[in-house]
Amino acid sequence: MAQAGVHRGGCCRLLFLLVTALLLRRSCVVGQQSQSKKIYIVYLGERRHDDADVVTGSHHDMLASVLGSKEVALESIVYSYRHSFSGFAARLTEAQASTIRGK
Repeated sequence: MAQAGVHRGGCCRLLFLLVTALLLRRSCVVGQQSQSKKIYIVYLGERRHDDADVVTGSHHDMLASVLGSKEVALESIVYSYRHSFSGFAARLTEAQASTIRGK
């Protein structure tokens, strides 16, 4: 009889741990989704330089000012629009895109 009570208590603890682990995993996934990156196109208007490399460099500098380093900016940028107009496409979080929008 005493063993049945111990067995039932062990099952309840195991069930509690399982539910807790599932809830923690779910909250981690939700946190990751809120920080997920999407590709944003940043339009900067008319091209101001004839040298396409200067235009691309200015895109990297702008991204680096938001992302914290030139290396991270280079990893984030997908494409530089540097011939007809100035702009770029980059993988950003929503918060990073909002920061760029405010510049």
